[in-house]
Amino acid sequence: MRVTQLKKAQVRDGRNGATLDSLTRAQREAVLRDTPLWFYILREAEFNQGRLKGVGARIVAETFQRAIEGSAISIVRDPGWRPTLGPNNRTFRMEDLLLFAFEGKKSLLAPLG
Repeated sequence: MRVTQLKKAQVRDGRNGATLDSLTRAQREAVLRDTPLWFYILREAEFNQGRLKGVGARIVAETFQRAIEGSAISIVRDPGWRPTLGPNNRTFRMEDLLLFAFEGKKSLLAPLG
């Protein structure tokens, strides 16, 4: 995938997030061997100031893409659809959608700054 993935020690230890201390050794080894995607994504965000990069970002982006492509009522199925939220009728960014959802208030969109 050509993206940077976390090292096993990073997944195990994290950075001030959830700890695996209460798990048995066998359970910790299982988590490292077959890390649940949700746990990996959250762990990755710990190392990137709350943002996704690398594998986690790719997984989330591909999940959204597949959901859009798989929907029978998706905008990708309507050749006449044109963006209305972006700066013009040819540009549509995820930022525009999020700002629409958060009433145009950037402070709500990025509460951590």
